[in-house]
Amino acid sequence: MINRLLQGIWSLLLIVSFDFLSAPSDRLVAQTSFFNFTPPTNLTLAVGNDCATSLAAGGLGMPVVTSTIGANVIINQFDPVASGYLYTDLWPAPYNNLVVVWKVGDNQGHVANFSFTVSIVDLTPPVFNTASFPTPLQLNSVVQVPTNTFLPATDNCTNPNSLVRTFTETARPDTCASGTFTRTWTASDVSGNLAVYTQTIVIYKDSLPPSISVFPQNGASSCTQLTNAYPAWLAAQMSSFTASDPSGILSYTNNAPPLFPPGCKAPLTVTFWATDNCLIAIPTTAVFSTSDNQPPVILSPPKDTVAYCTSTGSPLVEIGKWISKKGYLSALDSCTEQSLLQYEMRIGGVVKDSAQVVAELLASYGNGCGTMQIGSKQYQKVRGKVTVSFFVIDACGKKTNAGTASFGVIDTVPPILTGSNISELCGGNDSGVLNAWINNHGNISASDGCSSVIWSSFDWSTSSGVSGSGNFGTGPYPAIPAHNCSWFVDVTFKARDDCGNLQQKTLRFQLIDTIKPVISGFPPVITLPCTNPNPVLLPVYVSDNCDTSMLISYTAVNSDSSCAGTYKRTITWSAQDDCGNIGKAVQIVLVQDTVGPIFTLVPA
Repeated sequence: MINRLLQGIWSLLLIVSFDFLSAPSDRLVAQTSFFNFTPPTNLTLAVGNDCATSLAAGGLGMPVVTSTIGANVIINQFDPVASGYLYTDLWPAPYNNLVVVWKVGDNQGHVANFSFTVSIVDLTPPVFNTASFPTPLQLNSVVQVPTNTFLPATDNCTNPNSLVRTFTETARPDTCASGTFTRTWTASDVSGNLAVYTQTIVIYKDSLPPSISVFPQNGASSCTQLTNAYPAWLAAQMSSFTASDPSGILSYTNNAPPLFPPGCKAPLTVTFWATDNCLIAIPTTAVFSTSDNQPPVILSPPKDTVAYCTSTGSPLVEIGKWISKKGYLSALDSCTEQSLLQYEMRIGGVVKDSAQVVAELLASYGNGCGTMQIGSKQYQKVRGKVTVSFFVIDACGKKTNAGTASFGVIDTVPPILTGSNISELCGGNDSGVLNAWINNHGNISASDGCSSVIWSSFDWSTSSGVSGSGNFGTGPYPAIPAHNCSWFVDVTFKARDDCGNLQQKTLRFQLIDTIKPVISGFPPVITLPCTNPNPVLLPVYVSDNCDTSMLISYTAVNSDSSCAGTYKRTITWSAQDDCGNIGKAVQIVLVQDTVGPIFTLVPA
């Protein structure tokens, strides 16, 4: 086409050059003056799908030609020679000012060429391929809106990659809401032709649960493999569990415990949920089963056990441990956790609880204390014994006899005696108090962890060197000497338990005297002659709780003297017993001179 265009231009130049050379200018003017020439009304020709058109295909139209001299116009046509190209030649767009030479002539022989220009333009906008973008597009969730926003387009003149494109979108409804929004695409070619396409998208509210496509499957394993098999089954179901929903799947969850529940292994039903982004869930279930066909296995049987009585405790603590430890047996079950194993105790084939086993042991104390067989050994001083058969039961009720064992109590410890010395104030029924104190075991507190206490006898030794032995209630008892405020006796008390273990405790019975002698009953005021101013304190005026021969003394102070033979004498009497207690009393003596002088020499 370009070559043809160049050829046409060259031919046109040749013609123009030829006309200028061969014909005078007034002749050309004269020829055109015979005609009135109006170019076609359509001087802009639009190209088609191949981005090119010809004067013929573009609908150029015919010029309007009339004669100025009244002649008939018989020639009105395109002049290809003068134009330099054919009427059917194709011209690409854009092409401006394409010169068209038009030849006209009348029936009188007048001929003239008129020229005008036309433009070849692209008036066709791009075309969108909307097959994948229908409108309206109806969806069940805004999540289903296609993410691809490239709308293919073609153009008759512009390469698709050179098209100027835009994309806009109105506000979408929320994920779980209904609503309508639009998407708009534009494409502009190099000639400025604009194509616009708007897609309307209608969103319906998601009110339905997800649809499950892959369901969890049931599972099973032996209880010995349960620790690994159950978690693996659960993980596999969560991995394969699949559902779909217009709004998308938010989560897959289940209510399964992380470990298979303890106890008897009943089938476990697990609920799985698929939840969409609108929080609508759909459940489904699967069952994991296992079985327990084996009873517990005894690793070590219960042990025969002895407990020794101690001075500070009871063997009940030890039998409590023995019971709580199930006789120290060891058992294992392949399907029941150790903490869930149950234990049963039987005595003589009868089921007993812990309190009843202890009661049986205590009841055996009534059989006395002696030599007994406990397990494979003989023990002396056995206070009591109980024999128990142990059974182990798993969570599903399967029972195993673990064996029989005995628990014995051995008493080799004597009773514990606690008491304190006693002091007795002399002067009362001292012998009666002493005898009652001895018969009451000196107020000793006796205890024994396994047996009762039996009082046997007592020994005694006094501070005066006398000793002896006696029996409680019958004596003989120590004799208390009279008027001895510092006398004491050491009494050794003896007690045995049911197994003959002897214990003794020595306590002291001490006489004490803390009471002062009493001086009373004498005249508080007396009058004596100056020749004998000191009175005498008679024994009848002095008494003591223990002593009958006290030391009497006094001190005297004179005062209120009117003359050498008349005054007041204050006498303080003191009485001291053999324990050093001193009692005092005051007596007033009025000393008077009542005797006149006596002449020893009378004059003759």
